[in-house]
Formats: sequence, C-alpha cells, structure tokens
Amino acid sequence: MQQGHPRHKQLSRAKHEMYLHNRLVFALKISTGINNFVSGVGDVIVNVGKAITKLLTVVTDGKG
Repeated sequence: MQQGHPRHKQLSRAKHEMYLHNRLVFALKISTGINNFVSGVGDVIVNVGKAITKLLTVVTDGKG
C-alpha cells in the first residue's frame, strides 16, 4: 500500500504548527487587551476618587 509523500506530511505538520502558533498569538493579544482595559478602568477609578476627595476637601475647608 502506498504511503503519503514525505513532503505532504511535512507540509501538513507545518500547517498544524502554524495553526497552533496563531492560536497562541491570538490568545496573548486578547490577554494583553483585557489587561490594558482593566488597568485603564483602574486608573479611571483612582482619578475619580482623587477628584471626589479634592472636592470634599475644598467644600469642608470652605465651611470651616
């Protein structure tokens, strides 16, 4: 019985390895994007908290 051509096997293996590589790179990009988004939301929360604290400090100092 005839076996597959070695070059065909090599190309099939390379194609599969590229699929795995692309899947990994995509997952890393998604992970980086989510991390950046969460960091951005955290920065916004910190800045809003600082603004509120600054406003409350001004209001209480004005009355005092």
